[in-house]
Amino acid sequence: MDSNVAQMRDLSANFYLTPDDAGEEPRDQACVSKLAELNSFVEVEVASGELDKDLIDDYDVIVMTEIFDDIDDTIRINQICRDNNKGFILTQCLGAYGYVFVDFGDEFEVKDKTGEEHKSFNIVGITNDEEAELTVHKGKIHNFSDGDYVVFREIKGMDELNELDEPVKISVIDSYTIRLHIDTTDFGKYKIDGIVQSVNHPETINFKSLEDSIKNPINEKNGSLLMSDFSLFGRPEQLHVGLQAIYEFQLRHRKLPKNCRKHVHEVVEIATKINEDNKQNNNGLFVDELDKSVIKLMSKFSRAQVTPMTSFFGGIVSQEVVKFTGKFTPINNQWFHFDMFLSLPNERVDRTPTGSRYDDQIALFGKNFQKKIETQKIFVIGAGALGCELMKSFALMGLAC
Repeated sequence: MDSNVAQMRDLSANFYLTPDDAGEEPRDQACVSKLAELNSFVEVEVASGELDKDLIDDYDVIVMTEIFDDIDDTIRINQICRDNNKGFILTQCLGAYGYVFVDFGDEFEVKDKTGEEHKSFNIVGITNDEEAELTVHKGKIHNFSDGDYVVFREIKGMDELNELDEPVKISVIDSYTIRLHIDTTDFGKYKIDGIVQSVNHPETINFKSLEDSIKNPINEKNGSLLMSDFSLFGRPEQLHVGLQAIYEFQLRHRKLPKNCRKHVHEVVEIATKINEDNKQNNNGLFVDELDKSVIKLMSKFSRAQVTPMTSFFGGIVSQEVVKFTGKFTPINNQWFHFDMFLSLPNERVDRTPTGSRYDDQIALFGKNFQKKIETQKIFVIGAGALGCELMKSFALMGLAC
């Protein structure tokens, strides 16, 4: 569903649009037939009408890649999904910044957290304690993780562990020792042998609604937003405050900010007010000192979409959709923020639109950059999955024109 009429600048990130579509067809109608050709066994169709419960009921997961109206309408859609046990994913690429928000409901059950094969190790010792310590053979370092669940077999002496009806939760002490969250004080004394093996154990994740999570994105279990670059400590929190400001700007003006002093100044003012209000009232996420340079970059380029960012986030979102089956752990921090501001030119560059398919790239990197990549000559060895993906991106970017 996307009734926006295709524009020439869309061609820099949309592989299925052609110059003939620009100014003529809605983006959904222009793309649907080409998408359907990818796999004849997959049904692809354009939905029309109001995005309400009747429409949402036909699907398992709703993925929103743009906010066409405002954040309030998006919150409405998210609540319909929650009320009807549907998965909801919101993602946007706003220039050199993007994010993913995942909400799979109040009580989402993950049946297989990692998808990995079960791990088993030979036991050489188990203590009789309120929380027993189990040691594995020194010839093989275990690769258990905190929160894993294990079962036991072939233990001699502490036979009670072999006979347990439920798996035991563990935490890691070191490379050869784990702590069992079970009281073995009254169990028999361990003698010899035994195998400890990891098992799948369903885990329930409690997702917050979009409305609640926008203001308070950090939950008690995780304690922080998901980091993508540990050299930029605190960046996700800065980006989240900036995103709230962009939401508010769009709510006021029914459009995203453009790269002009007036719009950038307003977004920075909004972000400052949101941060100060949350700090004073202690009722939402705030940062000790707002990095206005980050907010400005978010605002300046929010109307642009470029292939490197859309490809990156498309891959992440595709994986999250699959996780609604219960296999693999979804982004249980709910938010993932990412920016590539370090790739932007530090010097002043000419970003004047040319009316071409590359205007969004020019908006970020300037005309000289575009001219340089158009003159490059690239030789790709291999036209498999990765090679074709690279060549698709090169074509969209205008590399080696």
